[in-house]
Amino acid sequence: MAAWAGGAAWLVMAGTYMPMLAYYRQSLLLAPLLPVTALLYLLMTVDSAVQHRRGRGAAWKGRTYARPEAAPDR
Repeated sequence: MAAWAGGAAWLVMAGTYMPMLAYYRQSLLLAPLLPVTALLYLLMTVDSAVQHRRGRGAAWKGRTYARPEAAPDR
């Protein structure tokens, strides 16, 4: 039952994504790959959380940004 519900959800998700693919003139064959995109974003979010937990500043294009200091109490 869970596999059937998951497959149905995947079909609905791919079906609702097709109008956007058509709007941007992309192949409709990309619609079933939407969960792969979601997995990629999930992994990037988890990596960001792990880096934050380790106290490492954000890094982008070879630049690093230090963690901002806490605001003083008033």
